[in-house]
Amino acid sequence: MYALVSNTSQRTFSTEAGGRRERRAAPASLIRLMIRNSKLAAAGDDAGAFPVEVDNLDIAACRTAVATQAPVLRPAADRLGRTVVVIHSPGPAHELPCEARVVSLLHFGDLLRQAARGLGMSGLGARVCCALVEHGSLRLASRALGISHLTAASEIRDALRAADVHSQSALIHRLAGHWLGDSLRSDRAIALLRSAFNLTLRDARAAALRAAGYTRPEAASVLGVSRWSIEESSANVFAVLGVSKAPELTRLVADLMLSADLADALAPVRQMSA
Repeated sequence: MYALVSNTSQRTFSTEAGGRRERRAAPASLIRLMIRNSKLAAAGDDAGAFPVEVDNLDIAACRTAVATQAPVLRPAADRLGRTVVVIHSPGPAHELPCEARVVSLLHFGDLLRQAARGLGMSGLGARVCCALVEHGSLRLASRALGISHLTAASEIRDALRAADVHSQSALIHRLAGHWLGDSLRSDRAIALLRSAFNLTLRDARAAALRAAGYTRPEAASVLGVSRWSIEESSANVFAVLGVSKAPELTRLVADLMLSADLADALAPVRQMSA
């Protein structure tokens, strides 16, 4: 089990394995990834902790990471059956087994709540937004919070107005924008979707737009294809990524971008320590 802990005040981070801890200087890019807004620094070290939730590593990804001495991103299911992105990195001895890290919006509950409140949402509305990120659907979110679906739907409508967006996916994208900006629909997102999930170019483009909050007609218009084509791509994407709702897709693509940024931030540190 590994975890990454960011310390924004001392600009250091540590890796933990079997109770051992090794401290290294954290690159500035990692600090910016963790805390894009200085107001969020009050969340403390725990805001940067990413527990690994998967037990079985992708051995092929481990071998590739060790052979190339570079992180490899691959999907896995956590203990609740949710798809997450695992960063497979070559171990300290540059041999198997490799290190594994998971970075996900699922672990950013406190920061997401602060972002929601910053947009003017109520306390309950912010909690509903976080539960939507965690559970992927409003019905499951309301059940987890112990409130009625009607109450949750009312809070989400208010949240959509506060964030000035029109869909639950766009709402999650807006909250994640504190770290990701508009990168979910970027060329990099498309390339990462193709490499991590082996999507076709057409499906990866559709996935990036849907993750950024575009409806099917809007995505079809942007890509210059028929709505039927977007429907087919969406079905393929949902099946391959192991998601069933658009908010789950947004969360997973955001996780992929965060994981890629973290992998890039870790690579120079590894090279310096080699």
